[in-house]
Amino acid sequence: RSGITAIAICCAIAALGVSGTMRRVKTSINAVQSSLARIPGTRLGNSKRGDGVLPVRAQQYQETEPLTRVVDDVQRAFEEREERFERSRLRMRDQLNQRTQEVEEASSRAHQLAMVDPLTNLPNRAKLTEELDKALLEATTLRALACVLFIDVDHFKRLNDTLGHEFGDKVLQHVAATLRGNLRDIDIAARLGGDEFVVVMRNLPPDNAKSVVERYLGTVYNALRSPIDLGGRSTLITLSIGATMYPADANETSALLRASDAAMYSAK
Repeated sequence: RSGITAIAICCAIAALGVSGTMRRVKTSINAVQSSLARIPGTRLGNSKRGDGVLPVRAQQYQETEPLTRVVDDVQRAFEEREERFERSRLRMRDQLNQRTQEVEEASSRAHQLAMVDPLTNLPNRAKLTEELDKALLEATTLRALACVLFIDVDHFKRLNDTLGHEFGDKVLQHVAATLRGNLRDIDIAARLGGDEFVVVMRNLPPDNAKSVVERYLGTVYNALRSPIDLGGRSTLITLSIGATMYPADANETSALLRASDAAMYSAK
């Protein structure tokens, strides 16, 4: 960004310098032309001598006419140079805007990659913390509830050791798709790392928050109740889930995550 800014400043300074020079040259040309116009006899006289010889004023005009043409040629040359410079300035401006846009897009992609788990494409721990903070603030503002579900894949280490890491990755991807696919649009599923996931259900109505959470857990259970076939190998996936509710169980992000983690181990 600093490099692009420096280029832009240099282009602006160059533009001001060239434009100022051209304005000074134009002023000089105009001054010369005005001086020529004030030279006595530079206009043709109305009278003509009987011998056909032009008056002195006509002769003076003929003498200054080449200088006038030179001045006009110089002015045209500088006008053409100014036009070329303006086209070059516009082209450099467009290139600068394009490079700036590319840097901003690259920065946005880098930020997005830093917030996403590459295996499951779910938000990672950093993004989860950010979204959970927003969910708690929203719940406080709207006088609603928020639920945090801490989820662990049962016997995942044994799956990895017996069937291989490639099969273990497919299990994690399947669990991620199941957790995300059954959520409401306003909720979020994230991967903490390993075989641990967190689901944040936000803006829950106080009168039926528990039923909304239980309905979601029921859909996840039904999606995983039968063995799944992953690359010619089938296995049954079960989950251990701990749930906490904001603000009843804790009133800040880290405390909610710890409480839901403890609840998950109790369920396991």
